[in-house]
Amino acid sequence: MHLLLVAALASLPGLPGDYARASTFCACGDADGDGTVDIALGLPRDDAHGEDAGRVFVISGKDGRVLRELHGEKGLVGFGYALAGGVDIDGDGQIDLAVAAHRDGFPQRDPPNSRSGELHVFTLGTGKLAWKVASPLGTALGRSFASAAHASS
Repeated sequence: MHLLLVAALASLPGLPGDYARASTFCACGDADGDGTVDIALGLPRDDAHGEDAGRVFVISGKDGRVLRELHGEKGLVGFGYALAGGVDIDGDGQIDLAVAAHRDGFPQRDPPNSRSGELHVFTLGTGKLAWKVASPLGTALGRSFASAAHASS
């Protein structure tokens, strides 16, 4: 499936970033309100905002255009390592996109027991950061996660 997505992305005109290095993707909900589910594509080794800072593109499921770009705040964080979306994570009534920044498998340039992961939650429609959590020292927050539908009685 990953190779099929990369092949499909190669046919899109003007997709920025090194999409061939994409390692994560998910259906993230309808970011632009056109009634079509859009795709989030994670490039954790992208260097546009610093070495291995990472980027995430939200791509229209209707026509393939880039709707939004999100990126890491500094180099060597691996923003976009894992993605989950399509649900309201923070309970504000809007669909969110969870983005992990994690360095698993990256060259080790940090001191031992440094922070190894972060979780960022963005409101999908606006691209604004809703909240962020950094891992406790030496833990692996953001290595992987999945979204689940909210169940209410």
